Amino acid sequence: MARVLSFFGLLLFLSVSTGFAQQKVTHATFSCKPVNETKAVPELAAFVQQVITACAQKDTVFLMNAVGDSVAVSHGGGSYGKADFLEDFLKKMEGFTSLKEALALGGTIEKEEGREVYQFPYVQSQRFYSPQLDNFDVDLYATVIGLKPLLPVYAKPSLKAPKAAVLAYPLLEIAEDGDHEDPVWAKVHTFDKKVQGFVQWKDVYAASGITVQIVKEGTGFKIVSVAPFD
Repeated sequence: MARVLSFFGLLLFLSVSTGFAQQKVTHATFSCKPVNETKAVPELAAFVQQVITACAQKDTVFLMNAVGDSVAVSHGGGSYGKADFLEDFLKKMEGFTSLKEALALGGTIEKEEGREVYQFPYVQSQRFYSPQLDNFDVDLYATVIGLKPLLPVYAKPSLKAPKAAVLAYPLLEIAEDGDHEDPVWAKVHTFDKKVQGFVQWKDVYAASGITVQIVKEGTGFKIVSVAPFD
């Protein structure tokens, strides 16, 4: 009996392995490959991990101490400070989840006003958009970035639908005629419009989403912005 189970287990393993091996990128397009420059700063990496843990545990006390007094919550909405961070970001905007997910993706080291700013996630660095998209009219409210090396684009909003393409960390535009209220699927196309179809929201990051900025203050670090592109 054990040998029979082992045999079927081997068949299952080979089937799954073959399925992964058969997947490959079908179209070349503009892309934003993962990078985590901030891991080169051990003290920052430790702070980021503490924040991720605090988000998972919904540790409001730790997070309130981790943000600066004037933390930006919404530039367009004029929302700043710890009170707005607590009431608007953590309580109303699912801040625990969005902050954790942004930090987990890794970040870049930017220069602003003569100081280093650690920015998360990496997809929010404008360095990755130029010069790739310089010839396009980019609307960040309608731009998403793929987070997978083999991102399936489906012909219909269903995992059972045929794949229109498989792309590597693509930069994509949200289609104007898509269902913008769908919480699972986004209708998209590549900037050259050679590939069109549907991706799952969990596999992409919206360019209009939050950008977490962290700076060194004294001997520690502070989160100074969790604002979206608004």
